[in-house]
Amino acid sequence: MTVFQRILKNMLSLFTAGILNQFLAILGITYLARVLGPADFGKINFAFAIVSYFLIVSKMGLDVWGNREVARDKYKVQEYVGNIFGLRISLSLLSYLVLVLLVGLLANPEETKHLVMFYGLVLFTNAFLLDWIWFALEKMEYVALSQVLGQFCYVGLILLLVKDAARLLWIPWFQVLAGIVTAGLLGMLYVHRFGKIRFSLSHAAWPRLLRKSLPIGLSSIIVALLIYFNFVVLGLLKGDEAVGYYSAAWKITWLLIVLATSYADTIFPVMSQYYGRSTDSLKLLLEYGSKAIIAVAIPLAVGGIVLGRSLITLVYGGQYSDAGSAFQILICYAALNYLNMIYARGLWACGKQKTYLIIVSIEALVLLISSLVLVPTMGVVGAAVSILLVETIGIILHYWQLNKVIELSWSNHTIKPGLAAGLMVLFLLAGLRMEINEIVLVGGGVFVYSVFFILLKGVTREDLTLMRSLIVR
Repeated sequence: MTVFQRILKNMLSLFTAGILNQFLAILGITYLARVLGPADFGKINFAFAIVSYFLIVSKMGLDVWGNREVARDKYKVQEYVGNIFGLRISLSLLSYLVLVLLVGLLANPEETKHLVMFYGLVLFTNAFLLDWIWFALEKMEYVALSQVLGQFCYVGLILLLVKDAARLLWIPWFQVLAGIVTAGLLGMLYVHRFGKIRFSLSHAAWPRLLRKSLPIGLSSIIVALLIYFNFVVLGLLKGDEAVGYYSAAWKITWLLIVLATSYADTIFPVMSQYYGRSTDSLKLLLEYGSKAIIAVAIPLAVGGIVLGRSLITLVYGGQYSDAGSAFQILICYAALNYLNMIYARGLWACGKQKTYLIIVSIEALVLLISSLVLVPTMGVVGAAVSILLVETIGIILHYWQLNKVIELSWSNHTIKPGLAAGLMVLFLLAGLRMEINEIVLVGGGVFVYSVFFILLKGVTREDLTLMRSLIVR
């Protein structure tokens, strides 16, 4: 199998799994949102937001660092797995103990405290997760299969057993079971190929690993802060219902971001291999990666602004109409995040973890100030505005720093997608005036944009040929 065929296979595996996962996730999210109502839906999202910080601490960047190192030297798989596995289990145990202590300090109701503690058990299933190995070995089909099976398990249990808010505390246990399925499958595949996992309890190796992964780990903690901080602030200042509205808008946004993440994750190992070996190839890969992302991000943003309120009501029902404005803002955040993740992974591949850490630290400071200023007065909308502001600053800083290493250009890639998206907006506005169903409008909008984008030669046969030759290099 050629390099191009391998990249294409990996991309299709992750994209297909992403579509299936997003379908199942939307099914589960909308069902829970309708069955639980905004207040209880807000509770589970508040609890998971708290746990997410500890989840990132338990990883401490070891998965990203391990992915990069194995991609560069595939003969050290067992050595890396043994050391990282034992260290992550230890970090998960320590993180859960701290989480339990924190729960005792919370002033929230007992039900919320129980949710936090039960969700906290995903720290242990995550510690056993070997997805990073298969990403590095470019066996994304294994990751894709495990993700789909885990999501199917989680959503299936919710649809079968959660009929009302009385079973609220069952939901985190379903998440734990899904994690066991996902980690178990990847673990069995590893054992089948490499043999038993040899745990390393080398206290000499662990400090060395932590020193190397620490910049990525700290950056990941701060990124988690950026993602979940507004959930916590809303929960503390505005109550569970506000968290429910923000969660409804955020969940759809996040599902769209996860799809783009599949693309970025696919090309990251290739970036890591090119750095130091072929700077010209890395530059072209980043250029064309940015071009592809921009072609998707622009219509996503403008289409989301036009249809955002209608889609929220369609998906969640009239009781979530207050989430419409936040969703329109968050969809713009998602579009910026698409491009930002390419630049961020470019910095990772170039070994600029410390630079990345400084950037996300600046973003965290901006979020802290803007959220505390905007949320008390603007509520859910203020939370959405604050995260959009942070992403705008982030994309400027990431591009600026990556451009110091590899000179990039992106502005010339926006004209044709912008024109095609403008024509798509005219179609959507006409459809809304005619009261056409939102689902039909989404499909029609994608079709109109695609047709005009191709007619405007937004992507040419020469582009595809060059991209293929780049990957085969």
